Amino acid sequence: MNKKESNTSKPTAMYIHGLASGANSNTGRELQKLFPQYQWILPEVGEELGQAIDKINDIVAQYNPQIVIGTSYGGLMTMYANAPNATKIICNPAVNADVSLAKNIGYGTHPYFCQRQDGATHFDITPAICQGIAHYKATHQVIPGINNHAVFSPNDELLGKEATLDNATMAYTNGFVIHLDPKGGHRMSSSTMAIVEHIINMLNV
Repeated sequence: MNKKESNTSKPTAMYIHGLASGANSNTGRELQKLFPQYQWILPEVGEELGQAIDKINDIVAQYNPQIVIGTSYGGLMTMYANAPNATKIICNPAVNADVSLAKNIGYGTHPYFCQRQDGATHFDITPAICQGIAHYKATHQVIPGINNHAVFSPNDELLGKEATLDNATMAYTNGFVIHLDPKGGHRMSSSTMAIVEHIINMLNV
């Protein structure tokens, strides 16, 4: 876990990275720069959904973040994270990851996009990983925060329009306010970040 320690009086926020990323993700660093009024926690999680959410829940219990942001696979984790007292912001969450990982990425070994704190350079997508995601979703409920926002791009090149619509419907059904990002794609773009900035600034009005 990467935790900025310069000012312990700051409110705490947490960012959950997506698949193939880590605590050193560019998005996490950009959030630290864009919102220096928060003390950021950037945990590093693995591909197994249940284990990742357990780790996130332990951190939430310890630090009680006011904001939890997750992108892609991290967005799915954020939806199920036990953080009912936080504002949750999910960006292009991979709600159907049990299907999309196998379909859009494929089984096998893949490289990480950034240098991981745990030293790993590659990760595996296996049928067991995807079955575990499906089982977790079937046996757990989404946990809403005090404010819930979801950002979706109609041009999500990884998930596709049909899956994005299904994911947005699921997020809306679970109490998330939907924001459309017509200029962005699946990854966190400047237009996506601008929407996140607007949401956070509204919280502080």
